[in-house]
Amino acid sequence: MKLRIIPWFILLALLVTEYFGQDYYEYYPGAMTIAKKLMLNDHTYSPIGTKTIRTKGLVCRESWLYFIRADHDIRVNNSRWIKSLMTCSELYVSMLSKLYPENLELANLAVWEYPNEVTPYYWVINATDPSLREIPKGPVEKILSINPKEGLAWRYMGLIYLKEGNIPAAIDAHIQSCYNGDPGSNGCYNAGRLYEQIGDYQNAIKYYSFSKNEGYRANADHLEAELSSQNP
Repeated sequence: MKLRIIPWFILLALLVTEYFGQDYYEYYPGAMTIAKKLMLNDHTYSPIGTKTIRTKGLVCRESWLYFIRADHDIRVNNSRWIKSLMTCSELYVSMLSKLYPENLELANLAVWEYPNEVTPYYWVINATDPSLREIPKGPVEKILSINPKEGLAWRYMGLIYLKEGNIPAAIDAHIQSCYNGDPGSNGCYNAGRLYEQIGDYQNAIKYYSFSKNEGYRANADHLEAELSSQNP
């Protein structure tokens, strides 16, 4: 069965390279990784004696190939291929969210198809405001209800609380982000920055020093040195 899967993966790679050129995967970060997962995780055929039957994985890949060849530049909302791909698996949603990050209609369709997965809600957040100046609270809360260890969602929640003026809740949210992967090295840093703003310098030093970013960790040293100079 693996031998049957490999030609489809090669065909996908050839078609993508031919259609988009080498810049395709540079333009859509993470697309290659997801494409490989799509091809390796689905089963193409199920052998029955001397015959084979088409499976959902094959149908989904056929739709994907048709989409790449014929529909990439057509209005997304009129694409029957995209809407059929949405039902294939969450991995296809991940790929589509990278191709169309600002398409809120598709993002909402993904939420409807996969209400218990976090990827569609991140898509909704990014599509609502790509600058992330206005982060919708509902999708963030839903992500955290699905997986309380989503560090990025905790960072978003910290920004929401900060905008609401709830400093203690913002600190707590950034601490959760810090302890759950510290995505973008912002959770620990923001927790330290907010503690420094309210005058809790020991906790500020603590969370600055937890950051994965060397420059942010340096804030702990600077603050500690400043405090030592004030209290020789």
